[in-house]
Amino acid sequence: MGVSPATGSIGPIIDAAGTYEVTVEWQETGCSSSLTVDAVEGEDFGVDISSLTFPNILTANNDGKNDSWYPFLADLPDVEALSVLTNYALRVYNRWGQVVYTNAGNGFASGTPIRWYGNGNGGDPLSAGAYYYVVDYTSTCGDSQSGSAEGMLEIIRE
Repeated sequence: MGVSPATGSIGPIIDAAGTYEVTVEWQETGCSSSLTVDAVEGEDFGVDISSLTFPNILTANNDGKNDSWYPFLADLPDVEALSVLTNYALRVYNRWGQVVYTNAGNGFASGTPIRWYGNGNGGDPLSAGAYYYVVDYTSTCGDSQSGSAEGMLEIIRE
């Protein structure tokens, strides 16, 4: 059983195409329900992440618009980019070059794909201003793809 980092949904994780029976059991009563699912891998299986794009502004003011920072696929706007990333090491630096946030620990080797809300590693909101980000990412959805991105990011808290 696995949990999707992007959506929080849970479900079985498979490593081959085939027919699978999925059973859900109610813990309290023991009642269950099953269904059969065909998982097919075709030539178009997978997502091309070459259009992965990172915003340059985060308006972390809880107004429901741009309150979290995450990449999107410019060529595939209906695909949740975080759902196709396997590793996502985000590092955010202040203007003095200090790491103020990372989701990947000290080694920066890997991290869980996340939406970032403009908080530092201690959980406190970072001040409004300019920051620098570096992201290393990998997708194994289809052919393995990896890359990195870096740039300026402005946090606005008005």
